Amino acid sequence: MQDGAHFSVCGDAGRMAKDVDGAPHAIVAAHGGMDAESAAAYVRRKAGDKRYVREVYWPVPDPCEAGGGPCARSRAAAYSSRDACSATSR
Repeated sequence: MQDGAHFSVCGDAGRMAKDVDGAPHAIVAAHGGMDAESAAAYVRRKAGDKRYVREVYWPVPDPCEAGGGPCARSRAAAYSSRDACSATSR
């Protein structure tokens, strides 16, 4: 990163994002000889320079999930739930 590299990480907001975001901090600390606070400041600077980007997403729930409800029905309308559910139950 010291030579101008750009770094991007991606993770599921509910399950992975915190650990995925922690990896660059650990790498910078270990390979840059920094303590945790200095590594965090370095990563923040890289993010401010648009050289470190986090792509965090929320997974789309399976429309075949039990429970139904208005949210499940609207998600099911977004994709053909009949096709999706019949494909998973085969």
